[in-house]
Amino acid sequence: MREYGLDPSKVDEAIRKTGSIKAFIELHIEQGPILENEKINIGIVESVAGLRIFDVFVHGRSDHAGNTPLTMRADSFLASSKAVCAGTEKALEIGENTVFTCGYINVKPGAFNIVANETHFQIDCRSRSLENVDKVINVVKKSLDTSCAQNQGLSYEIKEKISMKEVLMDENIKSLMESEAAKAGISTRRMLSGAAHDAMVMGSICDVAMIFVPSRGGRSHVPEEWTDYEDIQKGTELLYRTVKNLASE
Repeated sequence: MREYGLDPSKVDEAIRKTGSIKAFIELHIEQGPILENEKINIGIVESVAGLRIFDVFVHGRSDHAGNTPLTMRADSFLASSKAVCAGTEKALEIGENTVFTCGYINVKPGAFNIVANETHFQIDCRSRSLENVDKVINVVKKSLDTSCAQNQGLSYEIKEKISMKEVLMDENIKSLMESEAAKAGISTRRMLSGAAHDAMVMGSICDVAMIFVPSRGGRSHVPEEWTDYEDIQKGTELLYRTVKNLASE
């Protein structure tokens, strides 16, 4: 920051007070396949999902894969996999754009012929409300409790890493966007953002809204990420019309 000519000691002077900004409107790629699949130009975000991320450690006992009967094992990976499946099934049952992901798992000692004595996995759960997220996480804990009750050689720890409450987009701005899009011949649909965005932070000090443009194949954060220029133009057009309308107030 200093090399750029800024003074880090004055960072507090940059704080924006509540009410000092009329609105914050964010244009972003969808990062999902819905708009492309439905051949819709623009997604008007209703809310940014609430999310919780956890570290889970399941402790068991290493045994020989060939000579230890299944009924006599304390398999930490098996207990972990049951919990992940239970969480996924609960998310499907709840619906409401509730998603549950286990994208990281580490099994020790990590040999194909040794029963896992420790399994560390991370879970990411998101939904329209944290209430739904809590329902899913409770099912995960219940599954682990059941596995530990059935096998005294198992135990677990679960630690929350991140918790973010859902953020609602401003209803008046959403309606304005729909009106301006209709005038411009731009098709729209309302949708949830499952990814976190700057609007989540800005929502604590001003009204916020988001515009999504299609992502080819729903791909993002990879070299294949692509949004057609025509789609970007439509998103920019709607952003311009919305800001101009709000500014005229």
